[in-house]
Amino acid sequence: MKAAPRTAAELALERALDYLDGADVAIDDGVVLAVLDLVEEGVRARRDPLLPWVMQRLPERFGLESAPPPSPCPPLSRASIGYDR
Repeated sequence: MKAAPRTAAELALERALDYLDGADVAIDDGVVLAVLDLVEEGVRARRDPLLPWVMQRLPERFGLESAPPPSPCPPLSRASIGYDR
């Protein structure tokens, strides 16, 4: 069975929560409701595209101005795999 197409609101909600999680914001019911309110505000205002509009407002809504954006990947570290030199 094919998965149903996702709406812009579903995608915005998922991405916003992932971003906040990556920014070390504890995801609890209050945070989820705040993100839902933000997404609803964008949908009601017919913001198109919705995702960039939501993502631009996250730092302000959650006080993340001074926080750097989360790293897209873990830091690199050098290691040996045990070969003799």
